[in-house]
Amino acid sequence: MDIVISQRTSIRSQSLTLDVNINPPATQIQSSASPFASFLTGEKIEGTVSIISQRDFGFDRLHISFVGEESTTIPSSNPDKAKHQFLELIQPIHDSALPSPKVFIAKRQYEFPFSFEVPDYLPSSSCRHSSDPLLKAAHLHLPPSCGDASIAGFGGKLRDDFAPAACKVVYSIYAKLERFSKTFETQETIADKRLKVRIKPAVGDVPLPDLQSMNNSSSGYSLHHELTIHGGNSKSKSPVTGRLAMTLEHPGCFYHPLRDPIRLISKAIRIFLVYTPSASDPITPPPELKSLKAQITATTIYTTKLDNAIHPLPKKRDFFNRPANFRDAELPLSIPSTPRLGWTQDQTGSYTTTLLVPVTLPKDKSFIPTFYSCLISRVYSLCFQLSVQGASEPFRLKAPMQIAAERDPAALPSYNATLGIIDME
Repeated sequence: MDIVISQRTSIRSQSLTLDVNINPPATQIQSSASPFASFLTGEKIEGTVSIISQRDFGFDRLHISFVGEESTTIPSSNPDKAKHQFLELIQPIHDSALPSPKVFIAKRQYEFPFSFEVPDYLPSSSCRHSSDPLLKAAHLHLPPSCGDASIAGFGGKLRDDFAPAACKVVYSIYAKLERFSKTFETQETIADKRLKVRIKPAVGDVPLPDLQSMNNSSSGYSLHHELTIHGGNSKSKSPVTGRLAMTLEHPGCFYHPLRDPIRLISKAIRIFLVYTPSASDPITPPPELKSLKAQITATTIYTTKLDNAIHPLPKKRDFFNRPANFRDAELPLSIPSTPRLGWTQDQTGSYTTTLLVPVTLPKDKSFIPTFYSCLISRVYSLCFQLSVQGASEPFRLKAPMQIAAERDPAALPSYNATLGIIDME
């Protein structure tokens, strides 16, 4: 049976070639612009490690594993760095699959298959934050691949995923050959290679909890805003004609479709408006909407302290008020036109209307799922600014926004995979 190879990497010495080959998921469309395969929760990463030696080559051990790591750097004159390996699944290799004796015969090709199932959850030992069960549970979800432009492609193009250069989450298939060194009397690495894969963790019907809302001092969320409306113009000295209140509904979760290339990710968000006329001027009609602006803010917060007791991490600034441990990437959204408001008057004399705003994620960016980990977190917020006739300032509304990957019901992880165990059979 022919095997389609989507990725290949090799390491060559004077006498040894080590190749790592990964088969793409059967349902995934590959692209020359982004040759890296994307794997969802519950899918299997399968392939082979291929070894060819130009001469007879002895070895002691072949190690194949699926590894997940995150790394961060706090820039300064003496940079503070951290690296955390949160996942390692090891492929069992039976002695019967290895040459006996353990010598690669010259010019002969040896192939060793591997199969890893992307688990739903990390082992409990990968997170030290045990004081809050909700936080611990969030940290044990797999974080998505991020911060590496070479695998940030989606739908056939390389795309910015808004991660600062200081932050990376990288998954890889790691192959390593070892043999005993008589000089140092220890095992030495003959050859090793890491082949990166892109992981997009999926969730069920219930997305991750919004942990950032627990830290209201730094989130700046505001789902409700009220302003006095003045007649004639927006100056405060003009007569008061009424009061306008706006309430933003919670945006809910934006879901990535299962496969590439993707359809547009879009949702209509409602803003509820209530206008109460002044008792001295009850017949003045409600104000008109002059302009509407919207944007998504992708916030990456990071630390170099694995045992940091403060979580979720608050934003910090340095002496010059520059971001010290976070990056906000602001993406203005395209609004086709300023909508007209269709008011309805109720029995109390107040006017009500609902503004329906289409929100579509820009296609030229890579919106990785919301996640929280021990070193890095990614959260999103949806912001609206509305200018209204007679208001002295714009209405500003801001809500937390979740982005998640849909789960494929046909690719549920096994119990062993959830625990980080690979079946021997």
